[in-house]
Amino acid sequence: MKRKRKYRKLLAAILTICMVMTATGGAFAASKVTFGEQQVTVDTFNGVPAYYKIGNHNEDSTYSCAAYVKRYYSHKYGVSVYNLLTGCTPKSETTGYSFKQVNASQVKPGDIGYQTNSKDKGHWFIIKTVSGKSMTIIEQNWKGKDNTAPVDRIVTFGVTKNLKVFRLYKNGADANNGGSGSPVVAPAANQLIPNGRYAIMVNGSYCLNVQFASKTSGSAKLCIDGYNGESNELFDITYINGYYRISPVHAPNLALNCLYGKDGKAGQQLVCHTWSNGDSASLWSVEKYSDGYRFRNKANPNLYIDVANNKKSTVGNRINMWTKVNGSQQTLYLKSAGGGSNGGNTSANTSAAKDWSGTWAIKANSRYCLNVQYASKISDLAKCVIDPYNGESNERFKFTKYGNYYRISPLHAPNLALNAQYGKDAKAGQQLSLHTWRDGDAASLWSIEDYGSGVRFRNKANPNLIIDVTNAQKSTTGCKIILWKQNGDEAQRFYLERA
Repeated sequence: MKRKRKYRKLLAAILTICMVMTATGGAFAASKVTFGEQQVTVDTFNGVPAYYKIGNHNEDSTYSCAAYVKRYYSHKYGVSVYNLLTGCTPKSETTGYSFKQVNASQVKPGDIGYQTNSKDKGHWFIIKTVSGKSMTIIEQNWKGKDNTAPVDRIVTFGVTKNLKVFRLYKNGADANNGGSGSPVVAPAANQLIPNGRYAIMVNGSYCLNVQFASKTSGSAKLCIDGYNGESNELFDITYINGYYRISPVHAPNLALNCLYGKDGKAGQQLVCHTWSNGDSASLWSVEKYSDGYRFRNKANPNLYIDVANNKKSTVGNRINMWTKVNGSQQTLYLKSAGGGSNGGNTSANTSAAKDWSGTWAIKANSRYCLNVQYASKISDLAKCVIDPYNGESNERFKFTKYGNYYRISPLHAPNLALNAQYGKDAKAGQQLSLHTWRDGDAASLWSIEDYGSGVRFRNKANPNLIIDVTNAQKSTTGCKIILWKQNGDEAQRFYLERA
């Protein structure tokens, strides 16, 4: 009788295991990895590693659970995430992005997961795979007492304590493409303008303005106004399959629109209209024209954005649709929301209001970075090149603020600094090098300017020169980092990642 009971218990245990495997699709295979005093990579998802080592890392910017989520979204989507606190909804510091909670039937890889532990403290992670109400996850700082970390741990709706899942959205649309992300890389060759926030200037002082800051579609008219940086003078420009959606910051559900689309007429005023996917009247091609840009409607390619009678300094003057003319009334300039310029006669942005102090990797794209070649510590012989990012000390730089400029020193050689050799006599095309730091050396000081979705670096001693990647070969190991004149190319855009 006792033997039969043992068999029944064994059979019940086997059936329970089979039921769990069936409920989870049979694809989940949790395991453990032992870690110690040194950093160990216990798991990787879409190229983003999860790190463990012994210690209390609840608030740590590298090893905490929230640190992995932040690192993942920074690497894969170029999105800066915060508010990863107990019981909270994640938030984005990156323009146009937000997070919303989704239910069990909507979860997909790349979503952010949340649960509470035995002490009711919040824990954050990333979803790797989904089967029914169960998911495998990747995480940090979920430790066993035996210094082991779980790999492919399973969480399940209705079982895991306070389980919630959050989805990334961009301008209200689902932005999670299954977790593989949208890396911060060079835009497509035919993308003339980087995604970002801009003022659309008609000259150095006046801009396109949504009259009366109206949020009513069809009655939100565009006119000329003096530029003050107000939200109805700023526009989020988003590249969509060869065209651009242009939405005012004060009313992101609207977009610049050619009223009546293909039936639009020359002379009608430019308006904003409620955005809907595929609305060609709210999409624009952009052409380089004169020293600025010209905007042409997709639905009616005969019509361009035009300043009525070319009165560019007249407050309240209408912005119209008009047929193509070779005149300055159709020449517009883009100024980044922070004050930077992307073509045209606007001044450079030094990002003086921001403080970039701290340690950063200077990324060329999601995988490659600015690297001190051979980790040389010899001043004037330490040259800068492109290299895959591995987090080494010659790929991480300490930024120290001096007024509106920064000294940028590699961690492996803190006595050196990025330098425009010969200072004011530096020439376009010379390789970026390091030099022994001396207080007041303008050739080793740099302004940092907002540049679309990234930044660019301008030398103090020779402000005509920008840090540039030779021929924009940002994924070519050993490619030279040089100094070059400002040209609005992707070669001069870098992305700063906390390191």
